[in-house]
Amino acid sequence: MTIIATFGSIEYHNTMNLHLKLRGEQGHSWPKLTVTQKKHLNEYEIQGYTELDISLDNAPFSIGMNNKLFGQNRLWDTKTDSDNNIIADKLIWIDRFEIDEVDITHLFSKISYHSLEQGLLTIHDKCIRFNGHWYFDIGDNPYDWIIDINTQKTNEYRDTSYFSDFTIINNYTDHYNIINKIRKLLGI
Repeated sequence: MTIIATFGSIEYHNTMNLHLKLRGEQGHSWPKLTVTQKKHLNEYEIQGYTELDISLDNAPFSIGMNNKLFGQNRLWDTKTDSDNNIIADKLIWIDRFEIDEVDITHLFSKISYHSLEQGLLTIHDKCIRFNGHWYFDIGDNPYDWIIDINTQKTNEYRDTSYFSDFTIINNYTDHYNIINKIRKLLGI
């Protein structure tokens, strides 16, 4: 956020600057990062290591991906070997994400990722694997939003990632119960 001191008062401008350091991995094609604000969509192809500087209004926006193929026209962006081990995948790794020079990369696990294929996800490794987006509900002052997200309490399951049965969406209670039993047995 640009701050200008005028006659002893502080004036805030209505724009924020995003600085992103990303790494794209290719599947069938390179991933495209989407940035949407006020129904205006921008796409950025992420080929390997990429840095982006984006100026946005101080208003809500979303960031995600929308060009991953999951069998459309018999094309898959996740490639596997004969044992079904993933050998290549279309991904966007977020190495750094700054809003007005404040790195918020550590906050991504506190913001749900709205996946078109999987529903709401908590992502701890800062990697976009699915079509969808993170929604940043920023108002007039991005710093207020950053402080609110940074200090928000999370529920007991938000620090646990579990992904195996992709047919179950949104209710992972049974899975978390199994994870908690394993933790108890291991004493962690």
